[in-house]
Formats: sequence, structure tokens, C-alpha cells
Amino acid sequence: MLVCTEGPANSLPVLPNSSPDDIIVWYNGTYYVPLVSEDGEVRTIRGISPGSVTIDTDTPLVFMTYNQSVTLEFRESSDNGVAHIHTSLPLKEESFRISGGYRIYRYSIGPVDPSQKPGYYPLFVTVKSGRGTAALLMWVALLKKPVVEITDYPAVVEGNGSLAITVAGTVRYPDGRPVESGVVWVTLNETKGKPGVQLGRGTVRHGRFIVNGTLEPGLPPGRYHVIAYYRGYEAYPSNSDPTIVVRRKPQLSVEIINSTLRLYLHWRNVPLANETLNVSIGSGVVTLKTDGEGYATLNLSGVRADSTNIVYGGNRYYLPLNETVPLSTGEGGTSSTPILQKLLKLLKRSSRTFGGLFILLAAAALVSAGYSAYSKKKTGNRAYHPSRKESPGGSVDFLEPSRRVFLPDETVRVALSSEGELFLDGEYLGAGKEFTLRPGEGRHVLSAGKGELELYVLPPREAIIKAYELHFLPFVYSSGVSGRNVTPIEIERLLVRRGFDENSLRSVTRPFILAKYSEHTVGEKEFFDLIKGLRGLGVV
Repeated sequence: MLVCTEGPANSLPVLPNSSPDDIIVWYNGTYYVPLVSEDGEVRTIRGISPGSVTIDTDTPLVFMTYNQSVTLEFRESSDNGVAHIHTSLPLKEESFRISGGYRIYRYSIGPVDPSQKPGYYPLFVTVKSGRGTAALLMWVALLKKPVVEITDYPAVVEGNGSLAITVAGTVRYPDGRPVESGVVWVTLNETKGKPGVQLGRGTVRHGRFIVNGTLEPGLPPGRYHVIAYYRGYEAYPSNSDPTIVVRRKPQLSVEIINSTLRLYLHWRNVPLANETLNVSIGSGVVTLKTDGEGYATLNLSGVRADSTNIVYGGNRYYLPLNETVPLSTGEGGTSSTPILQKLLKLLKRSSRTFGGLFILLAAAALVSAGYSAYSKKKTGNRAYHPSRKESPGGSVDFLEPSRRVFLPDETVRVALSSEGELFLDGEYLGAGKEFTLRPGEGRHVLSAGKGELELYVLPPREAIIKAYELHFLPFVYSSGVSGRNVTPIEIERLLVRRGFDENSLRSVTRPFILAKYSEHTVGEKEFFDLIKGLRGLGVV
């Protein structure tokens, strides 16, 4: 390989579908080559010619723009070797240390004068020692910083479940010229500077981009920064960040306990505190205010009504709610009382006709029904949640669970977008909006309406591997990183370069490496560390 360091490379290899099998080098060492994809995104491929001295870097390609300084590091394993760096960019040594058997060098580059030609500058390192010469080829991309502008996006997105969103904009150089290629990633961030929720990606064509994405059902309501990140080989990474408001429809859970109407206003179990509810009973209207936990109560003693209408006016982040609630069903299993009463009436009426045999049969049915009512009241794990009944052909979406992998004996909370019938592996569990389950070990299928959800209950080691494959790898692919033939550590480094939180990524990759490739004991701690990392990335 011939490397000229007097200026930027004249061209870059555009190899979207293949990479070179071999390169010819003069020195043993590590050689990185920029690879540009068809959509204009750039990454590096690595070639190694092994020798007696190991030399490498974690930053083979560093991006910088004018009037800016960047730092880079490399490490080598020689004994008292002498390092030489060849580049036409201004370079300054910052530090040198020895750690873990490696000699680690840290340098700063820049600031670079605007008269310097933009492009990809090779940075060639040689280390000469008694064991020969080792070489490292890395790159510094000196690029103009474009202006990314989001020109079309919804200021407010409303509703529950998955919400479609389209973001469009432009990418131009400071002089107004369009950036011809590259990729724009769009995320929703609660706070600038912190990783957000991945919305989608789009290709830049002649300075314009369109990103079609989906807000996941579990994204809380609130005010978010819509950030469009440009990445491409033609220009320095840049971003734009207007704001968007996500409004969700809250849920109203109701219980009737000892003639007291107990209301719980919430969204996915997040209480809505200090909110006003107007409750209509008969010809009157009562105004209630939820407490700090989202609850409000009303005494129904002496009230004769089959139903009540409850109205919530909404606020900046929550949509209005108007629900009619039946008042005929009591707490727990008391709804079985009418069945017992009907059986008693039937017993009295039929005893005159069919005599003692029917009395015995009816009594058995009565005892069975009574035990069934008692059993449901004792073992049921769901509060009564009256709300508008959904028509048989309506749509029911799963709001929870947000993850698909659980440990044995772990409680699984299920929340539906509207009241419906829930089945587990084809077995009817009941009707409602919220359920608490504890499935046995194995694969399970939850179904409600026309929707299905696959769950896995597995021991810690298998659960870690399954959660990595089921949750993390799709996130990796959607972030533009190919998971094929790439180690978890390499995936971690690539995502860090894209702006994702390093600690959250490490919380995912380290438990997976232990579970997949080692014989070390892994348990609940490692599994929940992985889940914590997935939450930090906005995956679950």
C-alpha cells in the first residue's frame, strides 16, 4: 500500500457491496481503509499483517472541522520503541503512559486554518524497536460543517399506541451549496446532549432528506427535541433540533369499594396528579381532584344510577377523556351475585315441578357457582377497570409489556390500549385493560383482539442471549450498523461514535459476552443490568 501524507487522499474507495480481500504492505501492523457506502456514509475496514509488535487504535477515523482541535490515541507493545507520525496536519503530543503491557500515545490535531484543503488525511505511524518496525494507518477527516435544517415536522403528535411521524429538511454548506449525499438520523431527545429515542434514518439527495419513523407505544408524553444528525463522507457531522410535543390519551381505572367510587387517572401506571375530573351522576355534576397518586373518590351511598359519565379536560401533554362507567358491578367477585340469585329463584321455581332430584342437582350447581365466585375473588389478580367496551371487530394494541424476555417467577404486567379479552397460549384469562401474570418457563403467546405478542420466560443465561438477539440487534440494525460478522465490542464502539451512551451500551454487551462466550456464572444481576442498558438506549 502506497500512502502519501503530504495532503488529503485524492479519492476514497467506493465499495458498497464488497471490500478488498488483500492489500500489500511494506511493514507489519494494522491498516485501516475508509469505506464509503452507496448512501454516502463512511466507515473503516481493517487489515492486519501480524508481527512481533502489536499496534492499534480505537479511533481509526477521526472527524474534525476548521478552527477545531481533536484528540486521538494509539497503542503499541514494543520495548522502548521510537514512534514517528507522518501527516500534513498540525500535530502535538499530549501524553504518554504505559498500561496493561501497552505504550499509549495521545496526540491533539488542530486547530486547522480554513485555507487547508478539506478531505481525508492519512495519518501514518511507525514504531521502530529491536523487534523491527510496526506500522499503523489511521485517518483524519477534515470537512466543512454543513447546516442541517428541519423544515417540515409535526409540532404536536397525539394518540396512544404507535404513532407515525415524518420529518423532512435540508443539508447545505455555509455558502448555500447542497450536500449531495450522506445519511440523516432523527432522534427524539428529552434533553440535549443525552441519547434519545431512535426515530429513523433517511438518505440525503442533493441537499434534501425525508425520514419516516414511528413513535413507539411506550414513549411517554412530553416535550422533545427533534434532532436530525447528518453523517456522511462529504461534510462534518452536524445536527438540528426543533421541539415537538407528544400528547397521549390517559387511562381511567375504576373500582367500587363499599359504595365508594375510586378513580385512578394514569398513563401506563404513571399517575396524573392534581387533575380535575367532572363526574355526572343523575342530573348532578361533582368535581373531583386527583391526589398525588392519581386517585379520586366519591361516596355513592344513596345514589341510584346504572352508570356515571366521567370527563377529564386534558392538559398540555394529555388528551381529554370522556368515559361512561357502569355502576352495577362491585369489587372483586361480587359481580357473581346476580348468578347466585338467579339460581336461587330457579331452584324455588323448579322444586315444585321436578321434585327432590332437581333440588339436589340445582343445589350442586349453586354450591359450584358459589365456590367459583369465591375462588375468583380470592385468586383474581386484576382490579375491575370499567370503560367503554370495544366492539368485536375493534383494534386492541398491547401497550405493555415493552420487553419480550423475562426470568422465571418474574411478574409480567400486561396493559391493553382498550378493554379486551386476553388469552395466554390460547387459554382465556379474562377481560379488562390491565393484567398481572406470572407465566411458567418457556415460550408463550399473548393474544388480544387481532394482536399477538410473543414472550419468553427463560433462565438468566438464556434470557440474556434472547434479549440481546430480540431487542438489541434490531436496534443495532436500525441504527445503521450491520451486526453480521461484527463482535459486540465493535458494535459498541460503532454506536458510541454515532452518539449513543457508552455506559448503556456496555451494560448490554458485557452481560451478553459473559452469557454467550464464557463459563462464568450469570444470574439475575447480569440480566437486569442488560435490561437497564436497553432502557438507557430507549429500546425497552
